[in-house]
Amino acid sequence: MHLQKYFFISAVLAAVFNVLIVLENHNLWSLVMLRFFTGFFLAGIYPVGMKIAADYYNKGLGKSLGFLVGALVLGTAFPHVLKGFGSGFLWQDIIYTTTALAVLGGGVMFAFVPNGPYRKSAAKFDVSVLFNVFKVREFRKAAFGYFGHMWELYTFWAFVPVLLSAYVEYHRSVTFNIPLLSFIIIASGGIACVISGYLSQMFGIKKIGAMALTLSGICCLVSPLFFSLESEISFIIFLVFWGVWLSWPTLHYFQP
Repeated sequence: MHLQKYFFISAVLAAVFNVLIVLENHNLWSLVMLRFFTGFFLAGIYPVGMKIAADYYNKGLGKSLGFLVGALVLGTAFPHVLKGFGSGFLWQDIIYTTTALAVLGGGVMFAFVPNGPYRKSAAKFDVSVLFNVFKVREFRKAAFGYFGHMWELYTFWAFVPVLLSAYVEYHRSVTFNIPLLSFIIIASGGIACVISGYLSQMFGIKKIGAMALTLSGICCLVSPLFFSLESEISFIIFLVFWGVWLSWPTLHYFQP
């Protein structure tokens, strides 16, 4: 199966499980299963998109992946901006919008993106590779580093609105447009990914990735201190700074 077709089918299936959540009379287990399968089929979009991008580059892949991961970050932030600018937007409307965009994106990929000039024929699927690949020491280190970073990244993205709400609760005189600020904080990482893609070509992948992980870890450690600040501007700047450095390492795990 062509990767573009696989991308399209995965996008459609993810969209189907995404939109089913608007149905009434769900229980906890049905909601969990719908989100599980939405995430499951998203795995046919993100890594496959990486492979499709890689097929267009023999050199300079870091720049390409910077834009691609930046798009991922921007897409993650997009539902927040819908809520931030549209007070009349119900949560169901946001689900319908993101569902339609998923199908549209998959269709564009399938209809308009041909195979790249550096596409290599896929090897026959071998389930043993799932286990044997972890015998490669360098891959194992990169994989577990990536797994840890994903816990950090998606936890931060999920908790940005919670952090903003907690600050408002702690400082009663402060009012935030929480969805709009959530978009700005998360989306700032998208711009950072593009810049990181260029910097990795100049200074090396490992240096940029290690620096970003270190600064993000420091931000995590000192974050409780910023809740005591009376300046909401300083608090927002800190979260934007954290969001920038948090997103930078993502693309470095996919570069040769």
